[in-house]
Amino acid sequence: MDKHYYSLAELVERIVTINRAWKLARDDKKLGKNHSITERLQHQKSSWQATLIRNYPQQVWLKRDEDRDYSEPLLSVRINIRLRLLDGSIKEDAEHLPLRLAQEILTEDELQHALRA
Repeated sequence: MDKHYYSLAELVERIVTINRAWKLARDDKKLGKNHSITERLQHQKSSWQATLIRNYPQQVWLKRDEDRDYSEPLLSVRINIRLRLLDGSIKEDAEHLPLRLAQEILTEDELQHALRA
């Protein structure tokens, strides 16, 4: 049986969808960034990103994002193809992954193997 339960495109679609829901929850005045649903959405997104990195190591890599001033170090989850999502948008990445979460959910070897300049 194939070890890839989800295609690369399906995983990216899930990651983008959860990231959008997380941003809505984070920016909601009633919920805020520390609400349990907000935190769970972020962790679910990170879990899908780890699955993407593990299942597609030849197509997916991590790049430190130093383009903007973020509140914490972020990694861009890069993919080597352009994907058209269900909403018609084009993606060449699978959103950002906070470095602290990457260090929690990936082994040191997985992290070092996935990191590229």
